[in-house]
Amino acid sequence: GDIFFFFYKASCLLKLSLNDNYKTPCLFAGTCYKTGNTDGVGTAATFTTPRFICIDNSNNLFIAENTLSIRNVTNNGNVITLFKDSSLVSLSGVALLKSNNAIIYAASLTNQVIYKIVRNGTNYMLSLFAGTKGVKGYVDGPGSVAKFNLPQDMVTDKEGNLFVADATNNVIRKITPTGIVSTFAGNGSPVFSDGQGINASFHTPLGLFIDEEENIFVADNGNNAIRKISKTGLVSTIYTFTEKTDNPKPNDVVRDIHGNFYVTYMFDNNGNTGIKKSMYHFRGTGTS
Repeated sequence: GDIFFFFYKASCLLKLSLNDNYKTPCLFAGTCYKTGNTDGVGTAATFTTPRFICIDNSNNLFIAENTLSIRNVTNNGNVITLFKDSSLVSLSGVALLKSNNAIIYAASLTNQVIYKIVRNGTNYMLSLFAGTKGVKGYVDGPGSVAKFNLPQDMVTDKEGNLFVADATNNVIRKITPTGIVSTFAGNGSPVFSDGQGINASFHTPLGLFIDEEENIFVADNGNNAIRKISKTGLVSTIYTFTEKTDNPKPNDVVRDIHGNFYVTYMFDNNGNTGIKKSMYHFRGTGTS
């Protein structure tokens, strides 16, 4: 029920607690304004350019970090480096297979690919899951035939499909458990339109959140909006930020158990970084 997010400028992990009704952010892990790659509990740990977060059923966090690393933060704030590899350049999104937390997916901005990391005890095996290493583009197809252009956040559904915010291609991609890549929603045009599947459009989608009913919510950065994609691929708009809300350009989105949405943003019209709450209430419950 708690919500976690990074204060990007300070490289530290903050928490909004359900017990506090999500009112006051508190420091959960990391040393604010100090970068590094040190493991430890709470403020003894350091991060460097952490990106997206995913969470398992035991409330352990998995973090893609720009230190060639996948970091793990336990529910008591203990930060551990799970896996480090020279291929994990400029990591962005990270996701877990819902049925098997031993399988981790990681997106590399520099390599333009999605990696699959399989954990076996204390050992890890890295393989290229989808995309053509070092080549950006927009191609659907199997495995390394497919191409991405700055893949960002990712989520998985109950069937083991992986959904990727393909930012510069302005689409949401779907990857089956066997590695077949297709376009789930968006037509590639950087404009703003709702509709079914590829009849809809996004403008630089970045963050993703999936609920228990397998609706996917998108931080549509270029359109200053939160978008919803139903399980059948119908795209709608649930909230649009305006000049009155300082145009926060959302990077990521999450929902609390009350149905309120929170977006993180890098810069608004005033040059601020932070998190904003949308009081839109969506029926149904989800995990944060």
